[in-house]
Amino acid sequence: MLIALAACSDPPGPPRPAPADFEVQSPDVGGDGRLSAAQGCNEQSRSPTLRWPSVPTGTASIAVVVSSQGPAGTAVHWTAWDIDPTAGGIEGGVAPTRSPPLQGVTASGRVGWTPMCELTDETVVVIDVAALDAVLLPPPTISAPALRARLGAHLIGLGRLETRPPAPSEGTP
Repeated sequence: MLIALAACSDPPGPPRPAPADFEVQSPDVGGDGRLSAAQGCNEQSRSPTLRWPSVPTGTASIAVVVSSQGPAGTAVHWTAWDIDPTAGGIEGGVAPTRSPPLQGVTASGRVGWTPMCELTDETVVVIDVAALDAVLLPPPTISAPALRARLGAHLIGLGRLETRPPAPSEGTP
């Protein structure tokens, strides 16, 4: 998702190199390849914990986009940006605040994490972690497509986890 946008948002000048891949891990992804019940459709649902052992040289900030892609279409469950790349990760359950990491509007129309409800086994959950060469500071009301467009001009690395949503029995109240 982010890689395709890198080319359309570049400023004039020489072409940017392709973003470098880097590793992203999450203790919220189980051995069965599913997100945990903590991201499911319940009142305690929270954003996943993410870890990155290293990021590309020149990374000034990290941005995260979590989306689900399935038969019902694509939905954005979380966007967060201006994350300190030297932190090595971000804890799950980040509350929306006016200080980094900042979070944007999701599929629910609200700022912060949107629980994963009514997703099927055909659904793929994509967690994109973007290494950026700048601190962005867009407004919290920014939509996911507008955020992705802004990321494209600053993308120097991309870590991606593809997983499945929580099992229905785990993610429903």
